[in-house]
Amino acid sequence: MAGRKRSLWATLIAVAVVSVSLVYVVRSLVLGLREAEDPTALLSFDVPLFAASMLVLQLHFLLAAITWKMVLGLSGSRVPLRSAWVVHYLAQLGKYIPGKVWAVLGKVGLSTRAGVPASSASHAIILETLLILASVMLIVLPITPAVARALGLGQVISTAVVLCGVVAILMMGHPAILGRVLALASRLMRLGITWDHPDILAIVRTLPVYLAMFLMMGLAFVLLCMSFGADPGLWPGILILPTAVAIGFAFLPAPGGLGIREISLVWLIDLVTGLTGVQLPAGKAEVLSIAARLWMTLGELIAFGIALAISRAVWKKEPASRDRT
Repeated sequence: MAGRKRSLWATLIAVAVVSVSLVYVVRSLVLGLREAEDPTALLSFDVPLFAASMLVLQLHFLLAAITWKMVLGLSGSRVPLRSAWVVHYLAQLGKYIPGKVWAVLGKVGLSTRAGVPASSASHAIILETLLILASVMLIVLPITPAVARALGLGQVISTAVVLCGVVAILMMGHPAILGRVLALASRLMRLGITWDHPDILAIVRTLPVYLAMFLMMGLAFVLLCMSFGADPGLWPGILILPTAVAIGFAFLPAPGGLGIREISLVWLIDLVTGLTGVQLPAGKAEVLSIAARLWMTLGELIAFGIALAISRAVWKKEPASRDRT
């Protein structure tokens, strides 16, 4: 009974925070449209640049599927790239359900259907989470001093905290520590999670691919901004969306970071354009934040459609091979 009450309160708080965030963004957008001399100029975009941003976004999605294939390999199961794509993007639907856990359960379930043992899939989820956390913290690192200054925090201390966080997360890949994490996860999930590759260097070597994945996302967002007539600059503009996504990822109750990502994106756009001296008209940051959500959703629907189209062939495949080397 107490657990249900806590779950209910957590859901209510999440709904309240998401609602307030979305109301703030929409209200700011409406005010910007009222202040603009030509409101249609805020909403118009260049089609070729928009198409280019979508193409780069699909490259980001390709890298995301590659990272899932890589962590499965680290967990002892080798799968073809198309199987990794199908599992990763069919499971993405779960992230739009509050709590984040549904995407995880979906990914494990779909992986087993593709021939991956549930133990390996669960292990891969843990490794993926560690690598995502480490990579986004490294992505945030270059703009941490500016963020700290804007928030009135110590720049050196804030940078040191982020660096220590990266080191601490990567150290969780050490055999002695990760073994305990896997043992705990094994008890919670009631699975015999094993580790065939007790090599922290193998885990760290996948980190550049995760960084490339997030930077590709950032590049796609810069192109999206340019399509709307707002150029935040390649650097540090390429860090804006990955940082906002990281903030949304950290707020577990919000489905897909809804609301939290948008309000973070508005703040980060204003922060970065202030650093680069770019003057945006009122309401433009809000337009970009809402456009980014719709654009990302469209990109995910394309990736989901591809996954759905090739899923039948994947389900008919042989079980994933186990790497015992």
